[in-house]
Amino acid sequence: MPIPFLLFTFLFSLTFPMKAVSYELDAATKALLNEVSGFSWDGPEFKREWTPFNGRLIDNILADQTIVRFALDGSLGGACSRIQVIRDGKIEFDKELQNNDEYGAHLSCTLISSISPVTTYPKILVSHNSGSAHCCYKYEFYSIFPPKLIAKLSTGNASLEVGDEALSTTDDTFAYWNTSFGESPAPAVELLFQGTKLTVSPESISRHSGWDGQLFELVKYELSKSPYAIREQFHVHRENEWGVPPVLWQEMLNFLYAGQPKNAYIFFNEAWPADVGGKDVFFRSFLKQLWTSPYYPEIWVLSGYPKEFARPESAGN
Repeated sequence: MPIPFLLFTFLFSLTFPMKAVSYELDAATKALLNEVSGFSWDGPEFKREWTPFNGRLIDNILADQTIVRFALDGSLGGACSRIQVIRDGKIEFDKELQNNDEYGAHLSCTLISSISPVTTYPKILVSHNSGSAHCCYKYEFYSIFPPKLIAKLSTGNASLEVGDEALSTTDDTFAYWNTSFGESPAPAVELLFQGTKLTVSPESISRHSGWDGQLFELVKYELSKSPYAIREQFHVHRENEWGVPPVLWQEMLNFLYAGQPKNAYIFFNEAWPADVGGKDVFFRSFLKQLWTSPYYPEIWVLSGYPKEFARPESAGN
């Protein structure tokens, strides 16, 4: 019997047992890993794929010979159906991924850099995507040392991008708020891990601190350009009860999510025409919606607790 077939059969028998089993790396893999030193991670030290069933097995082998295994199920369109962590020849972690929730069976698994200043070990990212228009994305993060679920994140209409130093998404809190989905602003958000807690990146807020209290060129442009000047749009926009153009709260959110609450407030007051009523009512409604965001409470703290954008009593805790 050919050796490759025996090897595939052997690996398949080890794929999904619920108890610890012996697992030996082959000689070629051991030889390659012997050349690797340290635990700094910017990708698996070695990756191999097997096809012992209707799907694929992907083994991500780290520098200390820990194996993070993903099973991709052919009957589910290649969706990730199981994750395992194998260390010292034992299966330490075995997680079957569930597809019977509102997010459907579009599951994918990947290893990501830790996005954290305190550890160099990667994390496992499991992505759920319903495949529907405008919805829905959900993410689960698992640590490897020790292997366990450490965080969940639901981003609604927005996907999550993995960068070198942070995770990037957009906040869809204002989707369909007083306008169509196409005109709904979605400010950018950067996230990272502090230990095992997923938080808004402080650097993404502090990097613009030198602009505090100043009007950007963008603000001047938005206020002055014709025939689409914001003040002019107030008199033609009819999608909400105030006749307020979405670009108003879009620019306010851009400033707020860049840690620029003073500029956001200046912009709001400068852009609102003197002959248009309902300004205070609109602002209170805006604040109430803003504080339903899963990210803004952290942004508010990182921005220095600006009193103009403090949580309104009606927004709850």
